Amino acid sequence: MGSEFLTGADWRTTTALKPLDADGDAVYGTQGYAVFGPGTVGQTDGAGTGSVDFVAGGLTSQPSFGSFSVATGAGTQFAFSNFGYAAIDDPTVAPGVAVADIQSGLGGFAGVTPVASLLSSDIVQLTIGSGVPASFRFGVITNASVGTDLLLTLRQTVGGLSANAGAPASAFGVSYSFFDVVGAVTGDVYVLSLTKADDTSTVVALSGVTIDVVPEPSSLLLLAATSTVFLLRRRRNDHSPAQNNGGLN
Repeated sequence: MGSEFLTGADWRTTTALKPLDADGDAVYGTQGYAVFGPGTVGQTDGAGTGSVDFVAGGLTSQPSFGSFSVATGAGTQFAFSNFGYAAIDDPTVAPGVAVADIQSGLGGFAGVTPVASLLSSDIVQLTIGSGVPASFRFGVITNASVGTDLLLTLRQTVGGLSANAGAPASAFGVSYSFFDVVGAVTGDVYVLSLTKADDTSTVVALSGVTIDVVPEPSSLLLLAATSTVFLLRRRRNDHSPAQNNGGLN
């Protein structure tokens, strides 16, 4: 379903299993990341909660070819920190065999109105700049506090293409879900949204996002080997109607 939970907290620990690692360096987020609402392991006092820019206010390393920012969501943006959430590696520490932990948090939108027993909102967007690679992997970090019956969607705002990564296995603590983006160009904007069952919280949120470059020419081999990763392909103007299947594979 485009997700895995085997890595657990160790997304920056090079000795931990990374079954959906795009570039083979045993690290998620080599090209960039944003961790929302980071906290201190074991702290449960809720310090750091508030209506804030959860991208700029988190731990963020922007990719060289673009930038993360808060999307236009369906409620009031916020970050939740230090509620006793699952631990994850501290991305500000260099990847290695032992990486200190932080407490994962949440960033997203509160006050979301349920529709047909579902809560849904755009969360974060990636704007493409210059030097974009031919293929990159967009990752999403979730923890068990996110909710149930989750569906992640990544869509290109120009052209209307979208792909679903299915349900993160959030009940296992920390999960990682992925989309592969192929053929992006400068000016493209990709928006990540989350839909979940209405749990009366009115909150739609995630723990973070990552970017990794898919090396060439091995990207096709990686896609064949990791068939659960979803492909979001930019529409090409020179495709005939017979060739164009909407950009999804």
